[in-house]
Amino acid sequence: MIVATPAGTPPETRDAAGAHRPLKVVGIFPAFDPAINELAMVWRDLAARGLVECRMIGAATDVLKASDAASLSAEYPNLSIRRFLGDSEGGTASADLIEWAAALQPDVIVCEIESTVVVGRRVQQRSPAPILLHVEHWFESRALPRRYHLGIPALRDPVQALWRTWFGRQAEAVMIANPMERGAIEAGGERYAYAPWPHPPAEGAEPAPRAGRDLTRVIYVGSMSRWKAVDTLVDNVEHLLETVPDATATIVGPPTDRSAREALARLDRWGPDRLTRLPRLPREAALAAIRGALCVVAPSGSMGWGQIGDAWNAGTPVVGVARYYDIEPDRNALLAVDPQGFVARYRQLRDEAALWERLSSEGLRTVRDGHSIRVVGDAVMDGLHRTLRLQRTTRG
Repeated sequence: MIVATPAGTPPETRDAAGAHRPLKVVGIFPAFDPAINELAMVWRDLAARGLVECRMIGAATDVLKASDAASLSAEYPNLSIRRFLGDSEGGTASADLIEWAAALQPDVIVCEIESTVVVGRRVQQRSPAPILLHVEHWFESRALPRRYHLGIPALRDPVQALWRTWFGRQAEAVMIANPMERGAIEAGGERYAYAPWPHPPAEGAEPAPRAGRDLTRVIYVGSMSRWKAVDTLVDNVEHLLETVPDATATIVGPPTDRSAREALARLDRWGPDRLTRLPRLPREAALAAIRGALCVVAPSGSMGWGQIGDAWNAGTPVVGVARYYDIEPDRNALLAVDPQGFVARYRQLRDEAALWERLSSEGLRTVRDGHSIRVVGDAVMDGLHRTLRLQRTTRG
């Protein structure tokens, strides 16, 4: 039986006098910098609101943002951060760092993505607390890295089930960020919750109107690999440049495997007047480039959530390849299943201002209503309290 106080706050979060206190949380993240990391912004907001008291561990290098933190430690109201050199898996965090985290005597240990559970268990050994796992995907296998299923489609679901079983044993509760899994989350019972991925707008960056944009230009921003459908990206861009004489494209991001390097080499014949190719850009410049383009190319059917959120915040329409994440075809994005379809969608966006404006508006509505700091923070708090309720039920 789940027991809660009349106010709905589990007894573990009240002090000896019965007054409400912040939940004490230790978090382990691949990287944690509230200046650039959106999920860290959510935790900073929760701490500033007095809902949580946190000690957060993360790597000093944010691989996805291609950025190094300025310091190995940082302090905010109710939030302390310690960073280490290396990745976020088990052996990298020092014993001193684990002891520092465990000394908080947390109510809940939050592990961001599956690989951080190893560190979370090390903290748990020193200060027993339930683990809450926050993942992008859980039930759906489309984003499972190829190395796990050997490129054999029939193996994806069974391998995903094994993955889910293994990591599910390490945690009391799981928050899942994939909107496409909401049906499975609801059917899965109390242990599972939907906690969307945050996409706060960049400070001072308002959605850019159609007027003043380069309506010839498409853009892609992000790392590129076989896993992230680099061949589809290059096929679409190549066909566009071949078919529409005044079309232009910008591709920003590093190739991370041989497939990406080989695919991008196919674009070498296009000069800088048609194709801008950059290994990286500072985030402010990348967002400005998205705000100045006709549309964003989303070539993967499961990855690239960050670029989609950035595009929607900028009022930039998205052209994807499938219904996934929060994409609703013909409402907040367009779909193109092949390069010919991509060019057709490009022409539509150039020629039909009303269509462009509608997609721009609906994309902005999607990201503001479903992925703001406050919306995500409320979902995270629900996940924390859910974890404590499950712990009490298990004990009972």
